[in-house]
Amino acid sequence: MNFKTFGPRLYIFALFCLLVTTTSAHADYTQRLSLGVGIVSFQNPNESEFEFGAEYEYRLNPTWGLGLFTNVIFTNPLIVDIGAPEAFWHPFGSEFLISGAPLIELGQPDGTHVGVHFGTRLPLHLGALTIVPIFGIAFIESSTRIDYGLGLEF
Repeated sequence: MNFKTFGPRLYIFALFCLLVTTTSAHADYTQRLSLGVGIVSFQNPNESEFEFGAEYEYRLNPTWGLGLFTNVIFTNPLIVDIGAPEAFWHPFGSEFLISGAPLIELGQPDGTHVGVHFGTRLPLHLGALTIVPIFGIAFIESSTRIDYGLGLEF
Protein backbone atom coordinates (compact mmCIF):
# COMPACT_ATOMS: atom_id res chain seq x y z
CA MET A 1 0.00 0.00 0.00
CA ASN A 2 1.42 3.38 -1.02
CA PHE A 3 0.30 6.05 1.47
CA LYS A 4 1.54 8.84 -0.80
CA THR A 5 -1.52 8.29 -3.00
CA PHE A 6 -3.96 9.47 -0.32
CA GLY A 7 -3.01 13.14 -0.64
CA PRO A 8 -2.47 15.88 1.93
CA ARG A 9 -6.07 16.07 3.24
CA LEU A 10 -5.77 12.70 4.97
CA TYR A 11 -2.46 13.63 6.60
CA ILE A 12 -3.75 17.03 7.76
CA PHE A 13 -6.82 15.40 9.31
CA ALA A 14 -4.74 12.69 11.03
CA LEU A 15 -2.34 15.33 12.36
CA PHE A 16 -5.27 17.37 13.69
CA CYS A 17 -6.61 14.31 15.54
CA LEU A 18 -3.20 13.70 17.12
CA LEU A 19 -2.67 17.33 18.10
CA VAL A 20 -5.98 17.62 19.96
CA THR A 21 -5.33 14.46 21.99
CA THR A 22 -5.28 15.22 25.71
CA THR A 23 -4.68 13.08 28.77
CA SER A 24 -6.59 15.39 31.11
CA ALA A 25 -10.07 14.55 29.82
CA HIS A 26 -12.06 12.32 32.17
CA ALA A 27 -14.49 9.76 30.84
CA ASP A 28 -17.28 9.36 33.36
CA TYR A 29 -19.78 7.57 31.14
CA THR A 30 -20.77 3.91 31.28
CA GLN A 31 -22.55 3.89 27.89
CA ARG A 32 -22.01 5.94 24.75
CA LEU A 33 -23.77 6.26 21.39
CA SER A 34 -22.10 8.14 18.54
CA LEU A 35 -23.54 9.03 15.14
CA GLY A 36 -21.22 10.24 12.41
CA VAL A 37 -20.76 11.17 8.78
CA GLY A 38 -17.59 10.98 6.80
CA ILE A 39 -15.68 10.13 3.68
CA VAL A 40 -14.39 6.68 2.78
CA SER A 41 -11.32 6.49 0.54
CA PHE A 42 -10.82 3.16 -1.13
CA GLN A 43 -7.36 2.11 -2.36
CA ASN A 44 -7.64 4.69 -5.12
CA PRO A 45 -8.03 8.30 -3.82
CA ASN A 46 -10.32 9.05 -6.78
CA GLU A 47 -12.76 6.53 -5.29
CA SER A 48 -14.15 8.37 -2.28
CA GLU A 49 -17.70 7.94 -1.05
CA PHE A 50 -19.97 9.43 1.61
CA GLU A 51 -20.73 7.31 4.69
CA PHE A 52 -23.02 7.37 7.72
CA GLY A 53 -22.20 5.41 10.85
CA ALA A 54 -23.27 4.57 14.39
CA GLU A 55 -21.20 3.23 17.27
CA TYR A 56 -22.18 1.98 20.73
CA GLU A 57 -19.82 1.45 23.66
CA TYR A 58 -20.37 -0.01 27.11
CA ARG A 59 -17.51 1.06 29.36
CA LEU A 60 -16.29 -1.88 31.47
CA ASN A 61 -13.77 0.19 33.46
CA PRO A 62 -11.73 3.37 32.86
CA THR A 63 -9.43 1.55 30.41
CA TRP A 64 -11.66 -0.90 28.46
CA GLY A 65 -15.02 -0.94 26.73
CA LEU A 66 -17.01 -3.28 24.47
CA GLY A 67 -19.53 -2.47 21.78
CA LEU A 68 -20.34 -2.56 18.09
CA PHE A 69 -20.59 -0.31 15.06
CA THR A 70 -22.23 -0.11 11.68
CA ASN A 71 -21.42 2.03 8.65
CA VAL A 72 -23.47 2.59 5.52
CA ILE A 73 -21.39 3.59 2.49
CA PHE A 74 -23.39 5.28 -0.24
CA THR A 75 -22.03 3.55 -3.32
CA ASN A 76 -23.89 1.76 -6.07
CA PRO A 77 -24.77 -0.80 -4.74
CA LEU A 78 -25.02 0.33 -1.10
CA ILE A 79 -22.37 -1.19 1.21
CA VAL A 80 -23.13 -1.95 4.88
CA ASP A 81 -20.37 -2.72 7.38
CA ILE A 82 -21.05 -4.38 10.71
CA GLY A 83 -18.33 -4.64 13.34
CA ALA A 84 -18.91 -6.72 16.47
CA PRO A 85 -17.66 -7.18 19.04
CA GLU A 86 -15.69 -3.95 19.02
CA ALA A 87 -13.02 -3.56 21.72
CA PHE A 88 -12.27 -0.02 22.97
CA TRP A 89 -8.97 0.79 24.66
CA HIS A 90 -8.73 4.10 26.54
CA PRO A 91 -4.94 4.25 27.14
CA PHE A 92 -5.08 7.33 29.38
CA GLY A 93 -8.41 6.55 31.09
CA SER A 94 -9.86 9.49 29.17
CA GLU A 95 -12.31 9.76 26.28
CA PHE A 96 -9.56 9.29 23.69
CA LEU A 97 -9.74 5.73 22.41
CA ILE A 98 -8.32 3.19 20.02
CA SER A 99 -10.70 0.50 18.80
CA GLY A 100 -10.62 -2.72 16.85
CA ALA A 101 -13.27 -5.11 15.57
CA PRO A 102 -13.84 -7.96 13.15
CA LEU A 103 -15.81 -6.66 10.19
CA ILE A 104 -18.48 -8.06 7.87
CA GLU A 105 -19.08 -6.12 4.66
CA LEU A 106 -22.45 -6.66 2.96
CA GLY A 107 -23.63 -5.38 -0.41
CA GLN A 108 -20.69 -6.00 -2.70
CA PRO A 109 -21.68 -7.51 -6.07
CA ASP A 110 -19.29 -10.43 -5.52
CA GLY A 111 -20.75 -11.34 -2.10
CA THR A 112 -20.06 -10.83 1.57
CA HIS A 113 -16.53 -9.94 2.67
CA VAL A 114 -14.81 -10.19 6.04
CA GLY A 115 -12.00 -8.14 7.51
CA VAL A 116 -10.88 -6.08 10.47
CA HIS A 117 -11.36 -2.40 11.35
CA PHE A 118 -9.16 -0.21 13.57
CA GLY A 119 -10.03 3.33 14.57
CA THR A 120 -9.41 6.22 16.89
CA ARG A 121 -11.36 9.23 18.07
CA LEU A 122 -11.23 12.08 20.57
CA PRO A 123 -14.37 14.01 21.54
CA LEU A 124 -14.15 17.81 21.57
CA HIS A 125 -16.65 19.28 24.02
CA LEU A 126 -18.18 22.53 22.79
CA GLY A 127 -20.71 23.45 25.44
CA ALA A 128 -23.72 21.15 25.14
CA LEU A 129 -22.44 19.77 21.81
CA THR A 130 -19.71 17.14 21.49
CA ILE A 131 -17.94 16.92 18.13
CA VAL A 132 -15.88 13.79 17.49
CA PRO A 133 -13.10 13.72 14.85
CA ILE A 134 -12.89 10.12 13.64
CA PHE A 135 -10.15 8.25 11.81
CA GLY A 136 -10.18 4.56 10.87
CA ILE A 137 -8.66 1.98 8.59
CA ALA A 138 -10.26 -1.26 7.41
CA PHE A 139 -8.50 -4.26 5.92
CA ILE A 140 -11.08 -6.27 3.98
CA GLU A 141 -9.74 -9.35 2.26
CA SER A 142 -7.17 -7.93 -0.21
CA SER A 143 -8.22 -4.26 -0.03
CA THR A 144 -7.62 -1.35 2.34
CA ARG A 145 -10.05 1.45 3.12
CA ILE A 146 -9.50 4.73 5.04
CA ASP A 147 -12.40 6.35 6.94
CA TYR A 148 -12.34 9.91 8.25
CA GLY A 149 -15.11 12.18 9.38
CA LEU A 150 -16.95 13.91 12.20
CA GLY A 151 -19.42 12.51 14.68
CA LEU A 152 -21.86 13.72 17.29
CA GLU A 153 -21.89 11.99 20.66
CA PHE A 154 -24.85 11.30 22.92
